[in-house]
Amino acid sequence: MPKNKLAATSPVLKWVGGKRQLLEALVPLLPMRISTYTYCEPFVGGGALLFHLQPKIAYVNDINAELILVYAVIRDNVDTLIKALEGFKNESGEFYAVRDWDRDKEKYATLSDVQKAA
Repeated sequence: MPKNKLAATSPVLKWVGGKRQLLEALVPLLPMRISTYTYCEPFVGGGALLFHLQPKIAYVNDINAELILVYAVIRDNVDTLIKALEGFKNESGEFYAVRDWDRDKEKYATLSDVQKAA
């Protein structure tokens, strides 16, 4: 039986320094009843430990504001994000064009949060 609505959730992206591969070693080091505590994750990255533990109360942070924007959009506007992602073509030209969006500060400033997250 799933613990909560995160039960079927795994990290939505890979992140440098991610803990997905280390869960087996990390989890035994944590308090047995972590789900009853407030969980604070100062550097969430991909969120592997958070999604594995599924605490009742969690505060997440990261120095990367764009990463936090992605999580906020997933939380607040996931259906619109999915539609935006479905609009991308799986082609190298599109990949490089989208990757360059944030290099043009004027263009980037005109994008919605959903477009930035996508």
